[in-house]
Amino acid sequence: MKRKIVKLLCLIMSVFMLFGMCACAGGGGGSDLIIAHKQEPAEAILTRKLINAFTAKKKAQGQEVEIRTFEISTGSYKSDITKQNASKTMADIYHSDDQLAPTWAKLGVFENLDPYFANSNFDFTLYDDKAFDAAKVYNGNIYYAPRTYDQPVVIVNVDFFDYYGVEVPTEDGWNWTKLVQTCDALRKAIDAKENINEREVLFPMDCCLSWQPIYSTFVKAFGGYIVDGVNKTFGLNQPEAIAAFTKIKELIVNKYFNRPSGAGYFTNGKSGMYIMSRAAVANLEANGTTNVKFLPYPVFDAEYLGASQDKGIMPYGASGYAMTASSKNKDLAWEFILFTLSEEAQNIMGANGTSVPVIKSLQTSADAAWRTQIEIIKDVNQDAFIFPDAFASKYERVLGNFGKSITPEKEDTLYTTLKQLINAIDSAAYKDKSVEVFCNDMQRDLATVMGSF
Repeated sequence: MKRKIVKLLCLIMSVFMLFGMCACAGGGGGSDLIIAHKQEPAEAILTRKLINAFTAKKKAQGQEVEIRTFEISTGSYKSDITKQNASKTMADIYHSDDQLAPTWAKLGVFENLDPYFANSNFDFTLYDDKAFDAAKVYNGNIYYAPRTYDQPVVIVNVDFFDYYGVEVPTEDGWNWTKLVQTCDALRKAIDAKENINEREVLFPMDCCLSWQPIYSTFVKAFGGYIVDGVNKTFGLNQPEAIAAFTKIKELIVNKYFNRPSGAGYFTNGKSGMYIMSRAAVANLEANGTTNVKFLPYPVFDAEYLGASQDKGIMPYGASGYAMTASSKNKDLAWEFILFTLSEEAQNIMGANGTSVPVIKSLQTSADAAWRTQIEIIKDVNQDAFIFPDAFASKYERVLGNFGKSITPEKEDTLYTTLKQLINAIDSAAYKDKSVEVFCNDMQRDLATVMGSF
């Protein structure tokens, strides 16, 4: 009898421990709402600020709301969501983006938000339509509410240019030919001033060339394609793609750009320019880069392309909040998501300097928080981060994540595989081989990994 009682007590304790673990993972725990985000200090602070503002608003309306958060490692974000979905310990809301969301949309893990927008009489005309296009990740439906708009810019360290006596580039006539000329001038100045060994650690440009918004725009500008979802083919071995990757390799071989997988040069003061989105602004002052200017992503000019006309391509993307289909409190979850699209929330996010609002009036307002709250750049022209009317005649906007035409759950495999392959473009294996050989190998390896799509 005593043994049976002990076993029963152990069983009860195990059940309570299991329940506690599930609550910590995101299922239950007494909260009205649970929000999951990547394990990044800035993201944790921002999420808490949004929650505080939202709960204060609800309290003013006479409703006490408790919202918990939990963090997921950035490196395992997708796999951890898979585990949570399998164990039924999902949060109510996940921070997502146009690369992460398609799989969960197709599998029914994320809620289709179109009916919610419709029932709220949401006025889409007040918002950047491209941000919402990015969020239409499956069957043309919106599966997350974009909280921020992103397009890459060229961040210029003015002090770096002054130190090496090179003229700081301007937006006038800004294109890839001018960028390469600027890189060449910096390269020569660096080599003349520094010890020869410094050539390996100082670069005119810091840019992750294996980041899909970069290499995909090269291929598109040269008239090629990476994946054709209709005909189920890859185009990496086509002449246009080979021409694009030839230019990419030239940037590396001439040591104008750091290696494809390289990072951190600009923030460590080891390069004069940096191609990155708004998120990079957070690290400027912390790393002592306080004298900067912003230029738009360069136009692919006819001279650079060897073509008859210029081709401006502006890659873009968005991130925001997705609601899980398993949420037990969808009404409140939608209220929070809708709140993140308000001017109040957009200014909260913009105040940290790393977010560009999706509300059009805030994008262009000189007094908006995203332009004024970071001291070192409040007097700097920041229009490169948005798509002003002046850009419309120069650029076509294209999604940085270009894999919408393939099976959603294979999008991540596509981008991950391409990143790994492109990182090898300057490796020992291809040092003395033509870019055509490299592109043929990419075509073969990508097709092997992707299989049917």
